[in-house]
Amino acid sequence: MELKINEIRDILATAVAGHDFSEIYFEKKYSTQLLLVNKIVEEITEGVEEGASIRIIKGDKSVFGHTNDVTYEGLFSLASTLNPLGGELPEIIVSESIEEAPKNAKIDYNTVSLDEKIELLELADKFIHEKNDPFLQQFSSGYNDASKVVEIINSRGIHTKECINRGVYRNTVILSKEGDIQTGYESIGSSNGFEHFTHDKILAAAKEALRVAHILLESKSVVSGVMDVIIAGKAGGTMIHEACGHGLELDLVQEEVSIFRKYKNQKIASEKLTVIDSGIEPGFFGSTYFDDEGIKTELSILIDKGVVVNFMNSQLTAMKSNVTHLTGSGRREAYKKMPIPRMRNTYIQVGNDTLEEMLKQTQKGLYVARMGGGQVDTVTGEFVFAALEAYVIENGEITYPVRNATLQSDGKKVLENITHIGSDLHFTVGQCGKSGQGVPVTSGQPTIRITNITVGGN
Repeated sequence: MELKINEIRDILATAVAGHDFSEIYFEKKYSTQLLLVNKIVEEITEGVEEGASIRIIKGDKSVFGHTNDVTYEGLFSLASTLNPLGGELPEIIVSESIEEAPKNAKIDYNTVSLDEKIELLELADKFIHEKNDPFLQQFSSGYNDASKVVEIINSRGIHTKECINRGVYRNTVILSKEGDIQTGYESIGSSNGFEHFTHDKILAAAKEALRVAHILLESKSVVSGVMDVIIAGKAGGTMIHEACGHGLELDLVQEEVSIFRKYKNQKIASEKLTVIDSGIEPGFFGSTYFDDEGIKTELSILIDKGVVVNFMNSQLTAMKSNVTHLTGSGRREAYKKMPIPRMRNTYIQVGNDTLEEMLKQTQKGLYVARMGGGQVDTVTGEFVFAALEAYVIENGEITYPVRNATLQSDGKKVLENITHIGSDLHFTVGQCGKSGQGVPVTSGQPTIRITNITVGGN
């Protein structure tokens, strides 16, 4: 942001006059989006976007506005519009030295040619089509990246800057056999640079999508009922993210739309269960050095040995609840959005149980190898999730695959009914939606065993 210190001071002082807090958030982003379907590149989008927002807080109220005019005149005008009553301008201390985040990417995405990015998609496409699979109907692969600079300055002395790189590759395989159509997919992503997307990783993702699609072609109808479920670590932490994570975000607790709002410092699960949300995991899709309010991210323990000990907060929600410690969870999709408490990389801490022990305790049940999408009501905690790849457990053994399985329960009950936690921690990348904003996240878990889940089909 090309502003002088005295200009920044004027803007913040004009915004904060008569209020408690003011902030400037600046962002410049370079992005690429690609889609290849059956050997044809169908979409190429490249763009550059630059803008800034100003936020003012007084008590538990806030005012927010954004602009593409990042000059002194443009931002001063925005500050004056947001705070028309003005008042005596306070002394604002703005550090001339910027606290800059260490660089996490070896190769910034905006330095890589379009041809090199398209080559990744063509590599996977060639690999799949050269197999001459008789059931293949369609193979598609997509790629998105963003390289952006974020600078945050507020009236409390914070002045931070970070270059954030994120990329994700995903592919989908559609197979058809005697009129039966099944789909497999896989994705990989990172907050490192383009160096993350090696040829080996791209080919492994394509191979995994093809494997899952073939498993589904050979699967049977699911057996419904209330049963014990084992969810593999490689299934990722979709369930813990949706059924538990959102309910531990402080804004939902304050709005009384979280099932966990009454359980702070109470035991709600086995001592085996510890749930963590962290922004500091190197290279993880949801990691940044600072959050979108300039607060250094951290590892936050949300549930400690079965006890709810913490909620993820932001500046505004912390002020509302008189919380002094900020968890670095204030996130926003872009400069046009307000920061709100959000998950970053959420996972269950590893345990010591083995899959053999879990199967021994499960005479009849379901083994979920891959999770799909789902829905959750944060007020009641009730959820429905799809199991993309699942197998029936009979007499303590994993047997035949089933399709269209769904898992139904509620977040609190699931936590209560986790009986075993393994040591094989795995993660999946995703895009989390909340309040009209999508942010990149990682979800993870080891293999876990949960009793009394309603399993349905179709």
